[in-house]
Amino acid sequence: MKLNRSGDRWWIGGRGYTFGVQGAMPEWWRQWRGPGGRSAPIRGRSAFDRQYPDGMGAWVLDQANMIERCSQIVGQWTDVRLALELRKRGLWWAPVLLPNEETNAWAKRGASVSDGIDLVRSAARELVERVERFGGDPAEAINAVSDFQEPIWAALRFGILNADQAVEVARELFPACAQVMREELPGEPLIASPKLAGSTRKDFVEWGWIGTENDDPGGDSHRWQLLTASASGRDVLALNCYGDRSKHRLEDQYRWTGLPIMITEFSRWILDPRANRRRWAEFKILQKSTTYPHEDSIGASVDAVERDIMHDVEREPWVIGSMIYLWSYHAWNWGRSKRHRAMGYLGHAVDPTITDRKTFRETRNIGWIDGVGRAVERADKRGKELRP
Repeated sequence: MKLNRSGDRWWIGGRGYTFGVQGAMPEWWRQWRGPGGRSAPIRGRSAFDRQYPDGMGAWVLDQANMIERCSQIVGQWTDVRLALELRKRGLWWAPVLLPNEETNAWAKRGASVSDGIDLVRSAARELVERVERFGGDPAEAINAVSDFQEPIWAALRFGILNADQAVEVARELFPACAQVMREELPGEPLIASPKLAGSTRKDFVEWGWIGTENDDPGGDSHRWQLLTASASGRDVLALNCYGDRSKHRLEDQYRWTGLPIMITEFSRWILDPRANRRRWAEFKILQKSTTYPHEDSIGASVDAVERDIMHDVEREPWVIGSMIYLWSYHAWNWGRSKRHRAMGYLGHAVDPTITDRKTFRETRNIGWIDGVGRAVERADKRGKELRP
């Protein structure tokens, strides 16, 4: 996975723009607590067993066939066996060593620099072992890697560190972890920054945090200091970017860090009764919180994805690609509060909260998959045309 540059335009491999998905895991049969889930098996069979009677291998091939119709890269929360199958088909894999639960646990223990370094080293070795366990070559399988999922955001919101302390931790921790990943992971994968929460561009008075919305690059805000620390020893800046791309000041972040940007999360999920009638009713009738940007139809979601990625190609040539959140994310936030959803809160291409009445298999939104695939082809072509 080679990083290329001509002037201000960056790209990876031979592509003009790279589109991917976050989260391709067979977790839903464990997480889902709705009717038909593992907590309510029919005749003793879990939802996963009913969907995939031939087992995990069938799931891997099935998911791979769908993902490659619109994507070139898979990210955080992707099953190792699926990632290896996709590598055979030419797709890239960019895992995160310490996803949400592990990063949050690190923060709650005190956000220690030494603890973070040890965790990254252990996770890198474990990743190599897992790839080898399933017959893969780590040097070929892992194309890019990040260490943490929004670590500074976690330390701030759990009240572990204030803003000044968080920046000091970042300055010591992130360069050291970059070095650890280069030591432990063979094949010279691209070393991306920890995934940064786009929300840290805003001011949070209760934490003493000054964002970047009203500050010049390199100014007094904590956000610029965080970016400098995150860029140290890295090849790519990994940024979660919800909502309007222009609000995230992507050009300023590129100029300040000198690194190309991979948007590691964005959302255009579907709230449409034709996609999932029960989910639509939950939000519209019960007024559950939608959390992330969504569209009211399948076609509108495809159009919004295309607007985002063409914005990157036409106006942000330092953005090498983006990954949508998520491929197959479901209702593990089970409960009765406004923030807990019975039917899950994202509705993308694969939706096992409802099943086809004839086949009893997962509902597949092939129209969304192929629509996004066509949009990505256009973005890729345009990106190549615009190279100096």
